[in-house]
Amino acid sequence: MNADLAAGADDYVRLRGQWNAQVRALAAATLHEWEVIEPELPGSAA
Repeated sequence: MNADLAAGADDYVRLRGQWNAQVRALAAATLHEWEVIEPELPGSAA
């Protein structure tokens, strides 16, 4: 049972790492899109 728990914990850490990387990539892409779009918004030029 302990071996199963250890394997499950390893899978959890690995999958959590992959998920965190995907979230960071998505956030970076979204922020980049906002930076590109923002100057085109009306009223953004002070």
